[in-house]
Amino acid sequence: MARYKNQSSLLSETKQPSILIVWCWWVWSMAAFYLAKMWLQNLWLIDKDDVEDHNVASQFYQETDIGKPKVEALANNIKLFTWVECTAINNRWTTYIGKELRSFDIVILAADNMDVRKEVVDHYTKDPFCFIIESRMWWLEYIIQSFAFEQYDSWMASRFPQSEADPEVCTEKSICFNTWLIGSKIAETV
Repeated sequence: MARYKNQSSLLSETKQPSILIVWCWWVWSMAAFYLAKMWLQNLWLIDKDDVEDHNVASQFYQETDIGKPKVEALANNIKLFTWVECTAINNRWTTYIGKELRSFDIVILAADNMDVRKEVVDHYTKDPFCFIIESRMWWLEYIIQSFAFEQYDSWMASRFPQSEADPEVCTEKSICFNTWLIGSKIAETV
């Protein structure tokens, strides 16, 4: 498609990577949008939350999305702005759900719970061809980690239990310029 000629060197003519985004809130809603803008068409979204008023300021949601399931609203907004149709799963990620889903080339880990992150990583690092991207925020800083199954031990060393997480530290930084910047960096990592 001519509209995507600027990123055509990034796209494979033969294979579109399958990408699962686990939870569709601030940074990751923007990452999904940027990936679709890159014409990556095999996007899967999983989340159980509904759009709330405060989500509209920093995430890829509209005022008319308030009260709707995040995955459905995000999939609709992505289609509206990019013509890419995402697969939306309105559910929490659990090991059971993970077993029901197919394998993915890339899993973008967005859970706001460190224990859920570990469950997802434990599930997908069994696949030697799956690449995992995770970001974390604290105070005025963020990191984006990407790894495959052979770096699992390194990821585990950087992990901390949910009981030690401070939800306010990352939540207070979820303002639009942070979410757009980090979302674009995640898309660049893909």
